[in-house]
Amino acid sequence: MVALLVRLKLSLLRTSLQRSVWRTVGIVIGAAYGLGVAVLAIVGQAALRFAAPEYAAPASVVGLSALTLGWMILPILTVGFDDTIEPGRFALLPVRARELLPGLVLAALIGIPGVVTVIAVLVGQLVVWSVSLPALLAALVCVPLGLVTCVLLSRLVVTAAGAVFGSRRFREIAMVVFMLLVSSIGIVVNLASAAARSVGGQLTERLVSLADVLGWSPLGAAWSVPGEVAAGRWGSAGGRLVVALVVAALAARLWELALSRALTSPLSGSSSAAAVASHGWLDRVFGSTPTGAVAARALRYWRRDPRYLSGGLSALVMPLIIGTVSLTTSRDVGGPGLHALYAAPLILGIVVSATTANDLSYDGSAVWTHVTAGVSGRQDRLGRVLVNGVLGLLVGLVFLGIALGVTRDAGPLPAALAATLALLLGGLAAGTAVGAAIQVPAVPAGANPFRTRSGGGAMGLASAGLTLTGTVVLALPGLVLAGLALWRMSGPEGLWVGLAAVLGSAAAGCGVLWLAIVKAGEQLDRTWPEVLARVSASDE
Repeated sequence: MVALLVRLKLSLLRTSLQRSVWRTVGIVIGAAYGLGVAVLAIVGQAALRFAAPEYAAPASVVGLSALTLGWMILPILTVGFDDTIEPGRFALLPVRARELLPGLVLAALIGIPGVVTVIAVLVGQLVVWSVSLPALLAALVCVPLGLVTCVLLSRLVVTAAGAVFGSRRFREIAMVVFMLLVSSIGIVVNLASAAARSVGGQLTERLVSLADVLGWSPLGAAWSVPGEVAAGRWGSAGGRLVVALVVAALAARLWELALSRALTSPLSGSSSAAAVASHGWLDRVFGSTPTGAVAARALRYWRRDPRYLSGGLSALVMPLIIGTVSLTTSRDVGGPGLHALYAAPLILGIVVSATTANDLSYDGSAVWTHVTAGVSGRQDRLGRVLVNGVLGLLVGLVFLGIALGVTRDAGPLPAALAATLALLLGGLAAGTAVGAAIQVPAVPAGANPFRTRSGGGAMGLASAGLTLTGTVVLALPGLVLAGLALWRMSGPEGLWVGLAAVLGSAAAGCGVLWLAIVKAGEQLDRTWPEVLARVSASDE
C-alpha cells in the first residue's frame, strides 16, 4: 500500500504538470528556491560541526523545533497543504485508515517542502553529529522519527482547524481571531529579539535553557536525542527518545481516527438553504451595468468569503508588524526611527495584487454566469479592480494618517503617498494581467480553507512570483518619483516636488492599470471557455 500511494502521488504530480506549462514553471521556481534554502541550512548546520557540543546541541534543537512548528502553522498561514491524495477519495474502496496512514505520511514528503526538509535535515544532522559514532547512529534513528512527527503534527493541526471552521458564520468570526493571533507572531518575535539584545552575554545561557525545555516537548524531543548521546547523558537521551516515540504514536493514532472519519464521511464542506437578503444599496452604488454587477459581487465576497478575509487581514497585520519594528528600533536610533511607519502601507500593493490575481479562481464554476451573460473581459477586470483598488486605497490612507499622527512630521508624507499609489496601482495591474492568464486551483468556499487542490502549490508559486515581480516593475516610475520627492523634501521646493510626485505616480499607475485591464480583457475574451474549465476543476 505504501508503494502504491507513492506511485499514485508521483503519477498525479506528473499529470498535473503536463496540463499546463505554468505548473512546470512553478515547480522549477519553487525547486530552485527550495534548493537554495536547503544549501543554506546545510551550511549552517555544518558550521555547528566545529562548535563545542554544548553549543551545537542547543542551537540544533532550537532550530529544528522551529522547523517542526513551521510545519504545523505554515499550511494555515500560506496556501495550505497539497491534498492530491485526499483520504475521502478512498471511501468506496475496501481499505482501512491504518493501511493508508504510512503511505500518506511518506507521500506527504513528496513535494518541494517535503524534499527540501528531508535533504536539509538529513544531510545537516548527519554532518553535525559525525563527531562520534554513537551520536551519528542516534541521528540516523531520530531524524526519520522527527520528520514523521512533523508530517503527523501538520496534518493534525490542519484537520483540527478545518473542523473548527466548519460553520460559515463561526468560520468568519474565528478566521479573524485566528489570523490576528497567528500573524502577531512576527510582533512577538521582534519584541523577543529586542529583549535578547538587552540581555547581551546572557543569550547563550538563555539558548541552552530554551533547548532543554524544547528537548522534552513534542517539538524537539526527537531532535535532542543525538546531542544527549554525544554528551554521554544516556539516561536523558533514553527519556527524550521515549517522549518522541509517544508523541509520534499519539499523533499517528489521532490522525488515524481522523482518517477513519474521512473514509466514512467523505463529503467535505456544508451547504444550507437560507434567504438571501436584498442589497439594493450596493446595486444603487455600482449601478446595473455588468461592471457594476461584478464589483458588487466582489465587495460581497470581501465580507463573506474567508479566503478574502485572510488576505484582508494580511493587509492589516503586515503594516502593523512593520510599525512595531519601527517603534521598537526607535528606542535605539532615536525619534527618526519612527519614520519607518511611512513604509507600512507599501505592503498593500503586494496583497492587492495577489488577491486580484486569485479572484477568478475563487469564483469557481460561478464564472459560467459571465460567459453565458456575455460579460466582456474588460468589464470583468474593471469591476474587480474598482473594489480592490478602493479598499486598498482606504487602508493605505488610514495607515499614512497613523504614521503622520505618530511622527508629527509631514515631510515624508508626499513621498510615501506617491510610493503607496505606485505600488497599489502597479499591484492591481499585475494582478489583473496574471489573473487573466493563470487560474490557480482553489478549494471551494465551503471546504477546508487550509488546503490546496492538486497542483495548486506549484501554480500558486508561479502566480505569486509573477505578480510580485510585475508589481515592482510596473511601479518603478512612481517609485522613482517618490525617491526624488524624498530626496528634495527638506528643500524650499519640497512641497511642489512632492505634489508633482504624487500626481505623476498616480498618472503613470492609472495608465499602466488601464492598459492591463484592456489587454487582460482581450485575453479573457479569447479564452473564456478554457478559463471556465480551469476554475470549474477547482470545485471538483
